[in-house]
Order: sequence, then C-alpha cells, then structure tokens
Amino acid sequence: MPATPICAARSQRFGAVASVRSTYEAKRDPRDADVIKRGVNFLSLFHDGERWWIASIVWDNESDERKLPIKWD
Repeated sequence: MPATPICAARSQRFGAVASVRSTYEAKRDPRDADVIKRGVNFLSLFHDGERWWIASIVWDNESDERKLPIKWD
C-alpha cells in the first residue's frame, strides 16, 4: 500500500464544528523520492464534548489539467 503523508493542513473551528483541508502526496515507499500522486482532502468535524468525529470527508487527486494551488503546499 502506498504511503500518503500529509504535506500541509489548514483548519478552521467555530464552537463544536471544524473544517480541515489537507494536501497529501503518495509514494510507493516513504523513502522513495518519486511521488506517484498528490491531492487534497476536505473534512468536516464535530466535537461531542468528549472527542472529535469525522462527519464527512471528500478528496480529489491532482491531474495534468487540475494542479494544486502553490499556496496550499
């Protein structure tokens, strides 16, 4: 299974709800220099007073036609 570490993340919170945007890159092995894909995740979270829960998550991979904005790296 490819390794997919988070490259950058930004979160915003209001009370018990939060949103997170993170970028990732996948490699066959974490020691590899070659990246096989990059993309972005969007998560919606809520806190029930005890812990954070993921309410939704969507993601998309970067393509030749659709590049991640430089400011998101």
